[in-house]
Amino acid sequence: MPALWIGPGRVVLASKSESRHAILDAAGIPHEVLPAEIDERKVEGCAADRSAVQVAALLAREKACKVSACRPGTLVVGADQTLAIPRACRFPRNS
Repeated sequence: MPALWIGPGRVVLASKSESRHAILDAAGIPHEVLPAEIDERKVEGCAADRSAVQVAALLAREKACKVSACRPGTLVVGADQTLAIPRACRFPRNS
């Protein structure tokens, strides 16, 4: 199977995710893993009024920006995911 990546150099994955690493490997995309060291809880806290999709996109962007600042001219992939639980399924917090 021909490689999907024909660009120059390697892609940088700004994530510790083994699943994302495996996906890039399976696709034949040469890459290196360089996790972004960001405070995810702080980013989530600043985006408390946003949807789960928007928070995941914001986290992915923050990760990519952090790593790309150290690797100018390199294609950096930032990714994240969140879980949205409908209000009806939420459990009360213990007091």
